[in-house]
Amino acid sequence: MTPHISLQSLPPIKESFFRHPTKKTIEMAGSVVAVTIALLMALQAPIATTTRLRKLQSTREQLAHAAVSASLAQAKSALAAISSAAESVAPLKPGESMVLRDCLTTMRDSVQKLQKSQGEMGEGKAWVENARTWLSAALTEDNMCADELQGVDLAGRREAVRGLVVLAARRTSDALALISNLGSSSGIEP
Repeated sequence: MTPHISLQSLPPIKESFFRHPTKKTIEMAGSVVAVTIALLMALQAPIATTTRLRKLQSTREQLAHAAVSASLAQAKSALAAISSAAESVAPLKPGESMVLRDCLTTMRDSVQKLQKSQGEMGEGKAWVENARTWLSAALTEDNMCADELQGVDLAGRREAVRGLVVLAARRTSDALALISNLGSSSGIEP
């Protein structure tokens, strides 16, 4: 049985809690840890019916699918921005065209891997591992492009273009975390 701890019974934590710990703030930390442990225990407590378990798993899978879709949409947006920058009439500095070509290639690869990840979802027992593999590869592509864009100016558009790529990497990372969580909850270890 999970102990009942009311969040309202805990005093609010202030910034001074972290800067100047006192006996009282250390006791508060113990209360916060107790609440955290109670919440974790509640989350891991057996669910009463298989119907509730199926609904929870289905919701988690839907969230993971939505995260992969959001990641794919963002990667496509970043790819379009890179393509636009590559085709612009603004003069680029030496080497910038090559960086853009490399980024176009890596972001196209990322989009393809995200599409494969999306296609894997819900297919048999190994889908979580397969989707995780494709997402991990797409994240590597996103990060490579973001790193390459750091060293160019792109006629003043670097931050806008790179920001889209970084956002794609964050969305892919979020999707990867959700898929990995699904895998660990179903017994598939990362």
